[in-house]
Amino acid sequence: MMERVVCWALAITLSVLLLFIAFQQLFGPTPSPVFGMVEVKSGIDFFEPWGRYLTAAGELLAVVLLLWPRTRDYGAILALVISVVAIGFHLSPWLGIVIPQPDAFAAAYNANRPLLEDAALLPNDKGGMFMLAIVIVVLSAANVWFDHLAAKL
Repeated sequence: MMERVVCWALAITLSVLLLFIAFQQLFGPTPSPVFGMVEVKSGIDFFEPWGRYLTAAGELLAVVLLLWPRTRDYGAILALVISVVAIGFHLSPWLGIVIPQPDAFAAAYNANRPLLEDAALLPNDKGGMFMLAIVIVVLSAANVWFDHLAAKL
């Protein structure tokens, strides 16, 4: 019984975090600092806005899957994959662990300032998005583990 309570608590917590992130990606300042930085530093125009939209859609799908008990594992695994990819981008030279704050980045991006030089001077999140990705990885893995434990009992 306790495992089921833990499963629901993890699923709801993970869903709230994913909804928050998806909401920020869909309705936050444009461009998103995460996807905008990857676009600018990689030179690949796909990331902003299409990569942002696909990631938000994946997160929303994970939320739906997490809240349905029969598909909770799939939702947790999808959230885990999205977060591991996010961590990979944070550790890449394209993004970095510390990213600019959304409003400051959007203003610099829209003013056509050379972001590769100015990004370090912009106010930043002090690694908050990177830590959130790590928290989501931990919660997703715990959700899968507890869901399998509850299924065996």
